Amino acid sequence: KTEANKDYLMTDADYRLTLGGYKGWQSPKVAKAAAVAFERRFFHWFLEFPEVFAAGGFDCVVGNPPFLGDKKLRRALGEFYIEWLRFYFSRAGLIDLVAYFFRRNYSIINSKGFVSIISTNSIAQGDTREGGLEYLMKIGANVNFAISSIKWPGNAAVQVSLLGVTKRLSISKFLNGKPVDKISSYLDSENDKMQPFLLSGKSDDAFVGVYANGSGFVIEKVEAESLIQNNEKNLDVVFPYLTGGELNNSPNLSPERFTINFKDWDYESALKYPDCLSILTERVKPFREKVISAGGQIHEYDYWKYWDKRLEKFTQIKRNSKVLVLARVSKTLAFTFVENSNVIADSVVVFVYNNFNSFSILQSNIHHHWIWKYCTTMKTDPNYGPSKVFQNFPFPKNISKSQEVQLETIGKTYHEHRRQLMLGMWLGLTRTYNLFHTKELPTPEEAEAISALPPKAIEKQYGKEVGKLVRHLAENEAAMYTLEQALAGIRRLRALHVEMDQAVLEAYGWSDIALRHDFYEVDYLPEHDRVRFTIHPEARKEVLRRLLELNHAVYAEEVARGLHGKGKGNKKKVSADAEAGEDGGHLGEQGTLF
Repeated sequence: KTEANKDYLMTDADYRLTLGGYKGWQSPKVAKAAAVAFERRFFHWFLEFPEVFAAGGFDCVVGNPPFLGDKKLRRALGEFYIEWLRFYFSRAGLIDLVAYFFRRNYSIINSKGFVSIISTNSIAQGDTREGGLEYLMKIGANVNFAISSIKWPGNAAVQVSLLGVTKRLSISKFLNGKPVDKISSYLDSENDKMQPFLLSGKSDDAFVGVYANGSGFVIEKVEAESLIQNNEKNLDVVFPYLTGGELNNSPNLSPERFTINFKDWDYESALKYPDCLSILTERVKPFREKVISAGGQIHEYDYWKYWDKRLEKFTQIKRNSKVLVLARVSKTLAFTFVENSNVIADSVVVFVYNNFNSFSILQSNIHHHWIWKYCTTMKTDPNYGPSKVFQNFPFPKNISKSQEVQLETIGKTYHEHRRQLMLGMWLGLTRTYNLFHTKELPTPEEAEAISALPPKAIEKQYGKEVGKLVRHLAENEAAMYTLEQALAGIRRLRALHVEMDQAVLEAYGWSDIALRHDFYEVDYLPEHDRVRFTIHPEARKEVLRRLLELNHAVYAEEVARGLHGKGKGNKKKVSADAEAGEDGGHLGEQGTLF
């Protein structure tokens, strides 16, 4: 505001009087606003369509809002704009840009109006779901139509959701092409009025691995061997480097690459290993300087140290010879024990548990479906963020000694059988579970006849995974199993999984639920890849309902014990997983989140 332009500034009061018809549209203020709007390409719904808003708003808004995750949004539009968005759209949190558009669109429809949009599937996940769709439903929005996940028709490898909301109270609803009574903010037909709470004492039991932030830290096996040959002392700082990709694809679960790890050492200590330090000076230092000069978030200025070292986390598992891990972004969701001699990357989740009863619970379908219900995704794969799907997951209470032994026994049997199966077929976890979920998997008795068929005939009759297995076993010298042994091993793994699920269910005291394992379509996967060997949809729904009730019961007990007082926790989700890629952060070897 200056003396020169004060008479041209339209205040909020002027604007509302003009819009309400108490002031005319022919004025210097309106003319100036129109001129600036034309010059700067501003657009104002209420000024563009006064007759629409005089009648209460639009009947329908159809759109394809821009998709951009929180951290990319911050870089693209700046800190000040982000803070304005969060102020204007209160309680929005760390959400995708599409959710801001969605809320804005809803605000400009009339009392019987509709909003229909194309969105990334993040619209029904994590903070974006809470700040967007859940917020709208709390103020009266009804989802009347949704396709929860469908491949984007363009070039981008993206899964999108199609959905419509309305301000009408009573209306027919269609989810994934089927009529339903309700569509929740998760874009399913279940009741989402209750949300899970973070539970006390679990925040230290699962964490993501180290985040190096600099590809120069990672070296190939040949270079690692050369460094050690030149100076055996380099063994102090050169370690095998386990990533989520290697965890899922290596038959023996061993890393193929190495990393230089100076932990929290000062520069003088690092100088004692000149060969290793020179590699980081050449390959990491320029990249780090560029990140810092661009105003990136600073975790560690010293270029020879990992950006996030998580030393205090790894201290918890230091004495364990093996450690329970999971590839953080993967539809396989295979928990496994690995040697505790690796540097574990942030594309892997680490669990402090050193027993097979915990493995049984986490590997079971009971936990599996909880993950899919509350996780965020990258493309079509779940992102296992500890605060989203672990810290709120209620383990069974008051397990008897016999139940604990049962869980330990079946978990150990399952894990060992899977390990031997992978070594025998010389396949990683991903390909093993692809076969596990292949409905057309032939019987072992059919193996000899199958081997005589042409490759195309095998794929046509039994699917591409069986076709790949036949070729792999015939061509790979490391594969020791025959086709008959492989097929028998996969079927045995299924039987053990059924046994493990039942043992976990009994530990919860829910033996009245009939799990009915078989091949079913699951709506959280892409439309062309939805068949899985799992529990019946009705059983899944009942298990999730009881888990949520148990979560609330445990939380209430913890509140009564004073475990969630000031500074001791909160029912809202914490921001620790922002460092785990849940809001568009780093993903290390796995790629970059939206």
